[in-house]
Amino acid sequence: MASVVMHARKSKLWIKVTLVSAIAATAVFLLVIGLGEPLYRSYVQDSANLNFEIRAEYDVEGVRYTGSSIWHMESWIAKFPTSASRQFRVSGEAFALEGGSRSLFVLRREKPAGTGYNVGHYPSFCEPVGPYSVSQSLAWLREQFVGPCEVGTSAEARLPTLIEIGDLEDPSSIRELAYSAPDPSGACPSVCLRSLEVQRSSLPIRTGIDQKLPWLRDLDFAMTDVATGQVGASARSSGMGFKLLDFSTELGNGRMYEL
Repeated sequence: MASVVMHARKSKLWIKVTLVSAIAATAVFLLVIGLGEPLYRSYVQDSANLNFEIRAEYDVEGVRYTGSSIWHMESWIAKFPTSASRQFRVSGEAFALEGGSRSLFVLRREKPAGTGYNVGHYPSFCEPVGPYSVSQSLAWLREQFVGPCEVGTSAEARLPTLIEIGDLEDPSSIRELAYSAPDPSGACPSVCLRSLEVQRSSLPIRTGIDQKLPWLRDLDFAMTDVATGQVGASARSSGMGFKLLDFSTELGNGRMYEL
């Protein structure tokens, strides 16, 4: 009988310890979520915020396509006791290209698919080259950048992802278009980015992509796969398809990411 009572007491104690641990873990998680960004920002030494127009011009199978949007970029210097780093945060929406019969869109992420979400900080590519400190470059961006500035089309790893949607009502019909380089004569053999230009703007972030792609409204989470509806932060770098975040930071909980 005594052993039964002792076992019951141990069981109750184990339940209490487990419950307290769970509550403590939840409290720590909420603390990190709630204070992580403010604590990180407490190390910010300098920052720049601006809206800019991004304009793209493509040749696709012999047809010229153009499009533009207004994005927002924030850049800051986070300085820690032993290091300092330049950070970027970009918000906005993908944009459609006009000019032919194909439904083409420039996404918010770098190509190839799934390899980067730090796309969009193109105004920083316009910073003057020279023996400048990070602080000086940031000050130039904040105080002097106006544009227009041609970002360039040769640094393929930094180019935005270009997609075609066969059926605008069916996200599973999305396919990524591979870039090709013009031949020696300048002719484009398939898909070529002819111009990628940025210019400071006083206009607000341009929204409305959900008017063209209404299924985006059904997605609540930034990391939702648009074709399967699956959600997973690990898919961020897995290349397992296109996410809501590729199309917009203005829909769902995209504002939590704004990458």
